[in-house]
Amino acid sequence: MEKLTIGATDLGAESGRVARVDFDGSRLDLSVVRRFPHSPTDHNGRSHWNLGFLWSEISDGLSELGSEATVRSVGVDTFGVDYGLFDSAGALIEDPLTYREAARSTAFDRVLATIGREELYQHTGSQVAPINTLFALAADQHLRPELLKSASYFLMLADVFHHKLSGSSVTEYTMVSTSGICDMAQGDWAWELIEMLSLPHHLFPEVAKPGTKLGRIIGDLATGGLSATEVILPAAHDTASAVVSIPDVDKNCMFISSGTWSLVGMVTPSPVINADTFRFNLTNEAGFPDNIRLLRNLMGLWMLQECRRTWAS
Repeated sequence: MEKLTIGATDLGAESGRVARVDFDGSRLDLSVVRRFPHSPTDHNGRSHWNLGFLWSEISDGLSELGSEATVRSVGVDTFGVDYGLFDSAGALIEDPLTYREAARSTAFDRVLATIGREELYQHTGSQVAPINTLFALAADQHLRPELLKSASYFLMLADVFHHKLSGSSVTEYTMVSTSGICDMAQGDWAWELIEMLSLPHHLFPEVAKPGTKLGRIIGDLATGGLSATEVILPAAHDTASAVVSIPDVDKNCMFISSGTWSLVGMVTPSPVINADTFRFNLTNEAGFPDNIRLLRNLMGLWMLQECRRTWAS
């Protein structure tokens, strides 16, 4: 068969990379085209991801790849929970807030006082944790209600980049499953919970499965080897993509995926939502194809990252 070249972008909470994958029908060859460190920036006392820098690095990496080869498709995976708000013209309203932004913790306490931890878990099957998208939206609903009213929609972080690549306005399912606002039993937004919290329905975009074709690359990138490149959704949550690579992971296998966070879990055919998974705060996250990652979030290398940052200062 004709050799295929794919562009894969992986964004972690401290570094990112653009990779080239060549497939000749039997063998995958992977090489890193561009690697870059990154960190949040502070705006008016709030912690944001530096989207301009991230997009510059990603687009430069893809441009370099496009100068070397004809690229069949590209996709982006990132860490979960974070998102960007867009206006009616499809422009990002502000750089996405980071999941360690302090306002989420206050919203966490307020939501649990209203709904309760166990009821929240029954609606979603997701870990009850302050980092979840749910609590960021609840914080804005309390602190900046006009922002949510004026925004047209939000996209999970990986899909902020898919939007820039293709103009798409859908958000990918494995990313949605990290939000704490996903009904994992139904595979859609937890609409009853959204109603209970009075979150604006219009904000929530269409959920698309991994493998969805979003269209060709647009804008200045669409030249040379990228001129006919399709943007295709991967399993856009980075852990979901990592678990896809494990041989026979669905056959009585446990995994540990260690980065900024460490994720310890297993693959199940359907969500597991019961008294035991609630007691241990296990989370059900979507995998590929059509399975569930039942796992526990543990402290990972973020501790080392913070030590290095403190020592450097």
